[in-house]
Amino acid sequence: MMSSTNTGSLGRTRPALTTLAAVIAALGFASFERSPPLALLIPIGLLLLAAGLVWRPSLPSQLLVRAALWSNLLLGVLLSVNGQSIEQLPGGVVALATGAALLVLGRAGLDQPSPAFSPAAFRGSLVLALVMALADTQSLALFGALQLDRSLSAAGPLLACAGLMVIAIVGLYRLRVWGLALNIAANLLIAGLALSGALEVPRLVAWTLATTAALQLLLPLPLVVAMVRGRAPAADPARASRLRAALIPGVIMVLMTAAAIGASAGSRLIDM
Repeated sequence: MMSSTNTGSLGRTRPALTTLAAVIAALGFASFERSPPLALLIPIGLLLLAAGLVWRPSLPSQLLVRAALWSNLLLGVLLSVNGQSIEQLPGGVVALATGAALLVLGRAGLDQPSPAFSPAAFRGSLVLALVMALADTQSLALFGALQLDRSLSAAGPLLACAGLMVIAIVGLYRLRVWGLALNIAANLLIAGLALSGALEVPRLVAWTLATTAALQLLLPLPLVVAMVRGRAPAADPARASRLRAALIPGVIMVLMTAAAIGASAGSRLIDM
């Protein structure tokens, strides 16, 4: 039996509730059809992986857990508000389960020390950037896998962007300047391709990818400015930390509310 010291600041209740929520979300995807598309194994597998990794008190594990939950929260919202009527209810289940898990976890486990990731400043911004980058990588891989049913040329840009993000994430986690530069370049590319229609995904998905890419361009901006000036504060700015602490739960609640409304509308259409 795992002791509380082995789960660090997570305790037992948070991982247990997160595991339950991740399994519920995975079952939500599995219920879409009698034989779900093979591509859905990506979110299902990552959610089940997150259900296990949440018990590990290591920063890489906690980053992967948050990324899996965030990417599937957004995917669940997209399905519940813009999917077919038979997809809206399962999408709502996915969004509500993953959103609840994120609220339960909060920042627990994200302050774990890591030999490879010990920034002198802007730790909170870098952690959030890593989570968003990992989440977008899952989304790009999923939609790329779905496009494989159409053609390799349609899937190619999505899968290439996912691969580019993986390389950027490795560099960013290791606090390499090239990782930061590649992350910025990758998000500029993703935003440009999404807005131009080159990714061949539904319009709402394209706008979502462009929005998350834009947010990832804004997150490292203070760090880039500090690097250009040749000086950096000794800690993450307190105002930015307080803003994130207040804003992120609010964003999650808004997304969960939108998913609940969409799922409710979809269930009414099915009953008619």
